[in-house]
Formats: sequence, C-alpha cells, structure tokens
Amino acid sequence: MNILFFLTPKNDVAFIYSDANLREAIDLMEAHGYSALPILTKQGRYAGTLTEGDLLWYMKSHLNQSLKDMELISVMEVKRRQDNSPVNAGAKMEDLLDKYHIKPIVGVIPDNQDSDMVGVYPKDEQFWKKVQRWKEKGWIIALHGYTHVFETREGGLNPVNDRSEFAGVLLERQKEKIRAGIRILREHGIEPEIFFAPAHTFDENTLEALKEESNIRIISDTIANDVYFENGFYFIPQQSGRVRKLPFKTVTFCYHPNIMEEKDYRELDSFSCTHESEFIVYENRLIMKRRKSVIDMAMKWLYFSRRRRNK
Repeated sequence: MNILFFLTPKNDVAFIYSDANLREAIDLMEAHGYSALPILTKQGRYAGTLTEGDLLWYMKSHLNQSLKDMELISVMEVKRRQDNSPVNAGAKMEDLLDKYHIKPIVGVIPDNQDSDMVGVYPKDEQFWKKVQRWKEKGWIIALHGYTHVFETREGGLNPVNDRSEFAGVLLERQKEKIRAGIRILREHGIEPEIFFAPAHTFDENTLEALKEESNIRIISDTIANDVYFENGFYFIPQQSGRVRKLPFKTVTFCYHPNIMEEKDYRELDSFSCTHESEFIVYENRLIMKRRKSVIDMAMKWLYFSRRRRNK
C-alpha cells in the first residue's frame, strides 16, 4: 500500500525546548516562517505546540512588555489554545494521519500477487473493511496497478525504475488489467478516480487503457513543479519518498507503511506537526487545466539525466 499526500513545505522541521524563552520562540518563527513550533522537554518528550495565535493573544494581554522582557518569560507560561496528542513512534499510519487531519491518496492493489508481499506479510482478513473506513473518512482510494507483478524491464513515460507491470506491455493486456482491477474495486464499493502504477512506471498504452476501460483521468506519478493537464489527464507530481524541504509548488511524498521504521514515523510526525496547516486535498490542485511548463520539462530532464548518470 502506498500513501501519498500533498503539501507545500516552507522549511525543515525544528522545535524549541520547554525551557526556552518567549523571545527565542518568536525569533525562530520569524527566521523560518513557521506558524507553529513543537515544544519538547530535555528528555525529548512532546510537551505541547506553540502557535502564532498563542503568541498574539499573550502579547495582547501583556502590551507593556518589551522584547527584552520576553527573554525572561518561559514558553510554558504562554496559554496554548490546543495541543496535539502525541503519537507513539510505532503507531499506525492511519492514527498519525488522523491526528493531523490529513486525507491521503491510498493506493490499493486489487489482486496482489507480488511474491515480495504475499506470504511475507500476514493476510489481513479485515482489509476491505479498512478500505471502506478510509473511504468514509474522505481518503482517496486509487487504483495501484492490478497484481503488482512486474512483466517487463522498461520504465515507459516515467522511468523512475527499470521494471513495470504496465510499461512495454501490449495495449490489450493492459486493458485487461485495468478492467479486472476496477471490477474488483467496484465489488467492494470503490470507484477509483486516480491511478498510479507499481514502481511508478507506465506508458502511452496505459493511458489509452485507462481512457477505454475507466473514468480515471488523474495520474499520481510524474516529475514536475506542479499539477499539469496533458492528453486528457491530470498529472500529479510525486517527488520524494520521505518528508523534507523541496522548493516546488506542489509536493507529494510516497510512503510504504509495511516497510516503515520507528524513525520514519518520528520524522513524519514531527514534520506534520509543524506543517499541519499546509496539507491539502488533491482536488484543490485540479481547478485549472495547467499546461506543462518549461520549468516542469527542465525538472524532468534534470532528474532523469542524473538518475542515468548514477546508474
């Protein structure tokens, strides 16, 4: 299962200790453009979240204090409107996303036959009930291939990898896969709006198969600065497999919860805490049918040129 979500990050994650003073908090927010800062104890435990609003209300009630005076005031003295409940590093992805009100795109493999997963991870007898729960929460369920079994060594239109379930496969075979995958999802009450391929690889035949066999017109896989519209499809960029600062207009991060470690959850939790207000749902980026720009094309060329050199 892949989980992707959108945000436009400002800076890397930072925090303040509970013994920091008010002036230090203000300076840190100003320097990095943060709207909130997690507060940690010296033992590394979460102690709360300090927001711009908390600071404004405090200063309104203490108008006679100068910035110099604020060096004597602990951040813990500021009344906070709301603290985020801490999530254990081993908490499930669902718990963490719910905590920050994130509605991700979740890729579901209709008939998983991938030997790297089947038999390696225990079968989840409640899986389709979980998918229904995600749908009811407003999460977006995407068609993530059909069997997740690679048939070629090609990268197609998005050669992030040199293996594919779709790229290089005949059109009729791809149509069968799309048709069968959608049938399974529909049997479970899911009408997918988005497609992203296993290993991120697909080709022109994939797009044609989607047009002929489905109502899907959104692909969540490309290298670009922002969402663009081309050949009847919206393409949502996917630039990274972990949360981090990236200088793009729309950024998505791809996570595989089945292989995440505790440090990955800690990193994601901390980043989400700082950037909670910047997460958006994908519909917000589909208002305009923006054409692919020179910047998008340059990014893609540079990205794949570097990948070829590093092989």
